[in-house]
Amino acid sequence: MKLGAARIPAIGRAALAAGLAVTASCSRPVETQSERALHAISAEHINSIGKALASDDMAGRYYASPEADSAAATLLARLRQAGIPFVQRSENLLGSHPASFAHHFSVTLYRLGSRTRLGGTRGATERAADLGADFVPLVFSQSTATSGRLVRLDANAERAAYSVRNLNGAVVLVAAAADRRQDTALYARARRLQERGAAAVLFEGDGRLLTTAAAIYPSHLSAEQRAAALSPRGQSANLSGDRVSLASQALSWRDAGEHTIPALAVRSSWADRLQDGDLVHLEVDLRAEVSLGQNVLVGFRGKTRPNDVIVLGANYDHAGVNAAGDVLNGANDNASGVAALSEVATALAAVRGELGCSVIIAFFSASRAGLQGSEMLLHDWRLLLGGDVHPVAMVGLRAIGRADGNSLLVVGGKQRGDFAAALERHDRREDLLGPVLALQRFDDEVNDVSRIELAPSRGSDHLSFLRAGIPAVLLTGGMDAADLPNADDDWREVDADKVARVARLVFRTTLDWTNDLHPTVVPASSPAR
Repeated sequence: MKLGAARIPAIGRAALAAGLAVTASCSRPVETQSERALHAISAEHINSIGKALASDDMAGRYYASPEADSAAATLLARLRQAGIPFVQRSENLLGSHPASFAHHFSVTLYRLGSRTRLGGTRGATERAADLGADFVPLVFSQSTATSGRLVRLDANAERAAYSVRNLNGAVVLVAAAADRRQDTALYARARRLQERGAAAVLFEGDGRLLTTAAAIYPSHLSAEQRAAALSPRGQSANLSGDRVSLASQALSWRDAGEHTIPALAVRSSWADRLQDGDLVHLEVDLRAEVSLGQNVLVGFRGKTRPNDVIVLGANYDHAGVNAAGDVLNGANDNASGVAALSEVATALAAVRGELGCSVIIAFFSASRAGLQGSEMLLHDWRLLLGGDVHPVAMVGLRAIGRADGNSLLVVGGKQRGDFAAALERHDRREDLLGPVLALQRFDDEVNDVSRIELAPSRGSDHLSFLRAGIPAVLLTGGMDAADLPNADDDWREVDADKVARVARLVFRTTLDWTNDLHPTVVPASSPAR
């Protein structure tokens, strides 16, 4: 017999409804806070922030330009909307509530002064060199006047001089052998010759030597760089020659721990006219100026291990405007990574009570200008957060949004199999709420600390952490140096749903790591250089 609703007393109907509710609740899992945060990560939000950062109004977000400052302000505003307020003091970054902070940093730009000169004298005859055509000072030279007798060393004699030869007061002329990290190699050689008493070093080579990153000054830009700075778009985006050259100089200056004796790059066509014993006189006039940038940081304090910090990073700067006046919008590179981490920040804010160790999300500036933003974060780490707080792991995101059907690479994943495995555990439909990303472990030579190249098209900010001894991997859609930057990298080419899935992957993995970081990961003893 069927029981009609009218034949069940009211109290009976209430009891039956309660019983059915209990039965239903037992038959399906209760949605947790982390699951709600995961579902809140949306392609719609990704589209909103990505379009804003990759719009023409941002003029390519070139480092230290007004548009880069606008991009930083856009990020801070988005974080406030997500309930992550801005704090004025860095010690509050890892306070009891999620917080955002603008980390301002400065980088020195060396401008060539008019007194810079080089000449060689034999008897009464002087052979002057033309600045820019025959020689260029390297950025690690001291600003000083020097004279000394020329000593020409071949490769064997130079190696012997490092250990036994006394070069007191000599101006040493040596060949600048090709080296993949030439700026670093030249600095090291000048340092060793300085230790043997040399007064200055002339590195001899062809015209390409004068275009090394260390030798690029505002007055000696390439034609392409100068055209970009002088174009109407470049001028409106505040792309001055100073800023263009700073990007190149930073690549070399970061490898020079301190100034050396004067070190110059000279053309062989001029140096060939010099003989041993000729008197060489030079004056290097470098005038220091300062350029400012800012990283946007978001902090979440862990409950059980607050002094251990996982860093998630993406650079928000890009390449500005090209010589043709095209805005290099940098949608995939790297508005996609920034948009993903802005959603991860919102999700972590919702589950902050579940974090074991602390998390900092870093939106880096000046990445394309030699990874300066990440370098300066590590340099200022103790000043910002105190000596007891250590970064223990880092995951970088770059160019993750291309809808090309290719796998997402875990660069460094073969070396850091534990990191790759942690990410792979969540590369599944139920965690991503969509198709898998098909992660592929990948080790590029740029990920090897001993062979790090700083070409902005291949490098990413995870390299700064690797240099500091902090385990790090990069999530990226590709490592093709020729692919980026380009004028077609617009937001319409970005798959916002894919970016959202990457954000969910990073959120899930980070939440695991904060409570169960792999035992092979240990705090770096010295995060700063």
